[in-house]
Amino acid sequence: MQVREQDISLVLTDVKDFNVGQIFDCGQAFRFRKVDDMVYEGIAFGKFLRVEQSEETVTLSPCTQVEFERIWKHYFDLETDYSYIKDIISVKYEVLKDAAEYGYGIRILKQDPWEIIISFIISANNNIPRIQNAIEKISERYGESFEGPDGQLCYAFPKPEVLAEASVEALRECGVGYRDKYIKASAQMIARGDVEIESVLTMSPKEAEKELLRLMGVGKKVADCILLFGFNQMHAFPVDTWVKKVVSKYFLSEDVSQKEILDFADSEFKNYAGYVQQYLFYYIREGKG
Repeated sequence: MQVREQDISLVLTDVKDFNVGQIFDCGQAFRFRKVDDMVYEGIAFGKFLRVEQSEETVTLSPCTQVEFERIWKHYFDLETDYSYIKDIISVKYEVLKDAAEYGYGIRILKQDPWEIIISFIISANNNIPRIQNAIEKISERYGESFEGPDGQLCYAFPKPEVLAEASVEALRECGVGYRDKYIKASAQMIARGDVEIESVLTMSPKEAEKELLRLMGVGKKVADCILLFGFNQMHAFPVDTWVKKVVSKYFLSEDVSQKEILDFADSEFKNYAGYVQQYLFYYIREGKG
C-alpha cells in the first residue's frame, strides 16, 4: 500500500482486501452512511471522514498524513494481512472459502470502546436503520458539535459523564426504546469508574467478558460484539439468528445451542473466530449459501 497527501485528502493506492461498502454494511459500525456508490461519510473519534473507493485506490478526506497515522490506519486495521487470515480459515471448510471470497473486502474496524458499548446496547433486538438513527440523535443532543469540511454541523459521540446525567425520558426521545435505562445505568457505571474501559483492555478474554456483563443491558451476545468491535478481541464470536442459521446449516445441527456454537468456534477457530464470524454473518445475511 502506498500513501500520498493530495490537497486536504489522503490517497491510498494498491490497497488489498478493502471494500468500503462491505466494511460499513456488515453490521459493525453505525455512524457511516452511504452517499454514493463506493462512497461513505461518517464520524469516528470526533472526526468527520469521507471514504471514496475506486478499485484498489481509497481516498480519505479531509485527512492529513498525521491524522492517518494517528487515527485512520488503526481504525481500518490496515496493518493486518487479511489475505493471510483468509487463507488460514479457508483450508478446512469450503463454506468459509466461499464466505471469505464473497466478503473479500471486510475489515474489522478498531472503534472507540465506549461508543461501541452504547451502540451495541442499543442494537439488542433492533435493526440497523433504527440503531443508526438513535445513535445520531443521541450524538446531536449530547455530543460536542464541530464544523464539517463543507460547513455542515457534525456531532461527536457524547462522553460517559454526559450520558450519565441524561434523563431516561430524554434518552427515550432519541429512539432507544426500553434500552433508555440501560444506557443511563451503564454510562453511570463507567463515569464513576465502576467499570474501567482501560482496565478491560488489559484483561484476559474471560475477565473482560465478565466485566462487561456487569453493565446493564449487556448479555453474552452484546458482550461478544463489544469485545470484537471495541476491544479488538478476535476470539469473540457473537451469535445472533444469522450466525446460528449458518453454523447450524454448515457445521453443526439444526437444534444446536448457543453454548455448543461458542464451544465449536473456540475449538475450531480460536483467535480467528471474530474474522470467521464476520465473513459468515455477511455471507448468510446477503442471501448467499
